[in-house]
Amino acid sequence: MPLKTRVVAVFFILLAAAAGLVAASLTSSTRPYSVYNTGGDGASNLAGLPGVMVVADLSGLQGFNPASHVLITGRENPLTPAEAGYLKGFAEKGGVVIAYGSRGFTESLLEALGVGAGVKGAVYDPVYNAGDQGLVNASTVFCGTRVVLEEPYSVSPIGAAAAAAWSSPFSYIDVDGDGSYSPGEPIGSSVVAVRVDAGGGVIIVFPARGVFANSVLHYNKGLLDCIAAGRRVLVDQSEVFRDPAELLRHLIRGQVYSPLHVALLIGLVTLVLYYVYGRH
Repeated sequence: MPLKTRVVAVFFILLAAAAGLVAASLTSSTRPYSVYNTGGDGASNLAGLPGVMVVADLSGLQGFNPASHVLITGRENPLTPAEAGYLKGFAEKGGVVIAYGSRGFTESLLEALGVGAGVKGAVYDPVYNAGDQGLVNASTVFCGTRVVLEEPYSVSPIGAAAAAAWSSPFSYIDVDGDGSYSPGEPIGSSVVAVRVDAGGGVIIVFPARGVFANSVLHYNKGLLDCIAAGRRVLVDQSEVFRDPAELLRHLIRGQVYSPLHVALLIGLVTLVLYYVYGRH
């Protein structure tokens, strides 16, 4: 095969590979808390709000003024000591952190804050809910707003932790984890969020799977507006972007490298190959 023909073949191979990568990046994510997930457990609606910015790595928080930002972090896995340090440091410098996610994540954050607010069990409310007893409608200390929490857990504030949200007197704690009320399980108002003052800022922990996820954001936009109080919103994606597919989506859809950039890069590489080899 002539060299010029091989250069053309390489071009089309690169073009096909790039097209495949771009096409894959344009599909919706299925990863919980991803800003590219349009499903109920995603954060695409949150990321689409005016002025919201994505944080790809918690070390990048050093580039923001904490006093003028609120950081929202939803996670599946427990924090590492370094990650907990970034969140605490952000709050201590005047920032606001709102955290929610799996039981393992919220417990690890509370432990890192030294408050030891023990998690008792899942809270359900057959009366005050958003159409399902697992979507608990709770009162908060923030501007008199209410919040709809998806699969919240009850916590016991200890030390510096202060109660920040409560379920209704009709709610119960599902101690045996069967998803329904069993005789003997506690009935009554439960604490479903705590706040911990840290230096000049605050960390608010909702032990719940969803607070600003797509499925409940429309209920909780007023709560976000109250807490943010004019601050710009940052969405933590540092855990999500450990997944190579999610990072690729961000590189292309997040305008770090647009499809046009990819096409131009391929064209440039092919042009160089042609002039170096194809003309001889």
